[in-house]
Amino acid sequence: MLHEKSPRAIFGVIAIILLVSAPLVILFIPMVQLSTFRYDPQNLLMLPPMVNYYLLTLASAFIIAIFIGLAIKRTRAMYFLASLLAIAAIVATYFSSLSHIQIHPEYVQIKNFHTVSTYPMDDMDTIIYEYGIEERGRYLFITQGEEIEVTDSPMMTDEKRRQLNRIAREQDVAFVERAMEVTKQKE
Repeated sequence: MLHEKSPRAIFGVIAIILLVSAPLVILFIPMVQLSTFRYDPQNLLMLPPMVNYYLLTLASAFIIAIFIGLAIKRTRAMYFLASLLAIAAIVATYFSSLSHIQIHPEYVQIKNFHTVSTYPMDDMDTIIYEYGIEERGRYLFITQGEEIEVTDSPMMTDEKRRQLNRIAREQDVAFVERAMEVTKQKE
């Protein structure tokens, strides 16, 4: 009896391990999901939006809360609450896999859960690449009445940027590179 592990200690250690490893899981799951399940070799850029990371953070918090709750008390009400939190974590993880931003040579597509907005390259008026010095740059795809903003990523290499410039020239779309305007408020 003295050498047996207590359930409180086991659940507590699992909660600590999940708490330490959760940031890495949250960081890599969206990128792995996009590069394996939605891979297209023609894509110039495929990014997960920030909402995916927020949903995975919420799901991880639910899972960690399950084990912390089970370490504190193991009653029927706690098991019921743990079941509800597990279902909520599964739903949040599922919804985190639904959204993406895709820049393809023929179109720009923004999928937000079950809503898909596709903007063909030949409908673009201007593509603006704003590069920043202290902050990350961004791409602005300006089409009739809409402006699509995509944050720059290290996955968008110089070669892919040149390819986007070439695609813009082929479609008679203006491609502009400029420094990002930093607006600082005076105090």
